[in-house]
Order: sequence, then structure tokens, then C-alpha cells
Amino acid sequence: MIVGHSYGGYTARIFVDLFREDVAGLGLLESAHQDQWERLPPIIKQLLDASMSDLREKARAADDGRLRSDSVQVPDFFRHSALEAAYRAEQVDPDHYRTSLGEMEHMAVTITQLRNVAPLGTLPLVVLSSARGFDRYRGSPIPVEESNRVWLELQDELAALSEDAVHMVSQTAGHTLQYDEPEVVVGVIRELVLRARMRPSELEH
Repeated sequence: MIVGHSYGGYTARIFVDLFREDVAGLGLLESAHQDQWERLPPIIKQLLDASMSDLREKARAADDGRLRSDSVQVPDFFRHSALEAAYRAEQVDPDHYRTSLGEMEHMAVTITQLRNVAPLGTLPLVVLSSARGFDRYRGSPIPVEESNRVWLELQDELAALSEDAVHMVSQTAGHTLQYDEPEVVVGVIRELVLRARMRPSELEH
């Protein structure tokens, strides 16, 4: 099973295309769409581009050892759990920022790859998306309602990539579904496993 969240949806889809025989199912959680930058309000891409300088500065600070794990702002999902220390360590790790920069700087190449992947056919696919992913930007220049509407249209298109797909939409979680509703994400993975196990018997009939 391959499951990808946000930008990880790009990576997951390319992996499936390269190693199709090794993949029994695909889960896309609030996955990026190859056409999103042309169809979402332009200010979203403008803000993303503007944030690159901050990301590069954090990468330099991590390389220089200027980031402190005890100063990291920890999301509630990780706070006071066995994962908190790992999260703090990741947020000061130079490799974390090098990877993020690499993804952003090579996004155009990745999108070109996605435009050339083969159809998924009947590969079991579950798309889990949020109806409120842009709500956290209320009060900013981002047009929230339009962004949420276009995002769901893009997610519907992702669900159409397979003939054996389910699209689930959360009305309460935000973009980080795995933090807001981890039990739903676990349910998605179980659904993929169940459907993958059912496939051989279906093909025999």
C-alpha cells in the first residue's frame, strides 16, 4: 500500500507508475493535484513562492546549528506523546529542510512527470480530502470559499484516476487530516487493505 499526503501525493503517484506490480492500493490524503497552481486563486502560488526565502533561511540556520529543539512549536497532535521528541528533532534537522527545498525547487519537474504517468486502471484508490482545508487562512488575502470549492473539484478528479475509487470528504478536519482525524486515516488504510485482499477472488469469477 502507498499512502501520500499533500505533496506526498505527487510522490506516491509517481512511485505507483514506476513500480505498479508492487503496489496493491493507493491512498491520497489531501493530495496535491498537478493542475492546482493554474486553477486555485493565483495568490496561493504567489504566497508559496514568497515563503521560499524563509525556508532557505531555516535551512541555513539548521546547517549552522542555530535551531533549538526546545524552541520548536509542537502541534497538539504530537505534544505530550511518544512522538514529541521525534518531531522536535525533525524540525532542527538540516536534512528535513534540504528535502523540503528540493521538493519545492523541483516541483515543475515533478508535475511534468505526473502529466505522463499511466492510468491507474482498476487499482484500488481512496481519496480523503477536506472540505475546509483553506479555512485556516480566513482573514488573509486568500479567498477561502473559492479555494475550498476548487480544491474539492481537484480531489474529485484525483478520484477519477482509478475505476475502483472512493472519495471521502471530511467536513471537520483541515489539511493535516492525519493529525485532526487520525482514526479516519487508519480507516482509509484498512479499506485499501480489505479491497486489495478481495481482488483475487473477484478476478477468479
